[in-house]
Amino acid sequence: MLDNFNALKLLDRELQEIISIGKFKLQEEIDQNTQDLVYDSELGTFKIEKQSNTLSLFCTNIEDPKEDDFSKKSSCLWQLDDEQFDEKTIKSVATEFSFAIENFFDLQLASTKATGANKQNAPKAKIKRKKQKGAQDYAPIDLALRLTNIYPETKSEIDKYIDENQIFYAELFMKEQISDKLKNSIKNKEQKTIKKLANAFNLYYEDGEKDTQSLIAVTLLMFNLYDDKEAFANIAEYLDSSIADIVKAGMKRLNSPAGKTDLKKYNNPKPYKEKKKSNFAGKLLDFEQPK
Repeated sequence: MLDNFNALKLLDRELQEIISIGKFKLQEEIDQNTQDLVYDSELGTFKIEKQSNTLSLFCTNIEDPKEDDFSKKSSCLWQLDDEQFDEKTIKSVATEFSFAIENFFDLQLASTKATGANKQNAPKAKIKRKKQKGAQDYAPIDLALRLTNIYPETKSEIDKYIDENQIFYAELFMKEQISDKLKNSIKNKEQKTIKKLANAFNLYYEDGEKDTQSLIAVTLLMFNLYDDKEAFANIAEYLDSSIADIVKAGMKRLNSPAGKTDLKKYNNPKPYKEKKKSNFAGKLLDFEQPK
């Protein structure tokens, strides 16, 4: 079992690719008392903070930032006393954080660079510190990208759901690429994957826009698990009550006579239109919860 010192040392080592690309420097050397890691460069600052059994990533591109200039970009479980916590877990955390750092600072990891002829022409990061805070990135596309880290085999599929106008068909992507994989993970009690999913859902639901919330609560959980309460219980224990309660209320409706109409619309949708689908999902999100 790893202690916090060795776990953080390994995390730092696994982050070296993105650290090198962004020319970040660790402000203070890791020792036995280290709880937080802070990295600084000309691009900005990112810090990794331990909060109970969670490790969170905060980023800013403001010069001389204050505490409230940082925005949370990712959060992962950091359960040192869990028997399943090992080097693979830390590598997974590093992957999540590297991806978030890459997006926030507009960098480019080797693993995500263009291939073939385009690889040589891939643009390098050109970013300067800003004087004001940037908006948080919890749109449907950001949730989808987070889920492709959990299910790497879907990474190559995501571009197929972005049209020439750069519109991302998020619900279609979730239904065709994520839903079955997620349901199998939850039904089969794949604990590591379930915890990763719940952690992502809690983060993106809390700070996400309405469309992001409906993808989590309605598309991925409510419709996917409405007929299997036992399976939902496998992930519900890790979900924030704000998600679990709304999903339970929606599942109750879907198992009622009135819910048959909702299921029919969901399983036999009209030609895809984002706004209409979002409004339908929104009605389920706003469904009255049990008191």
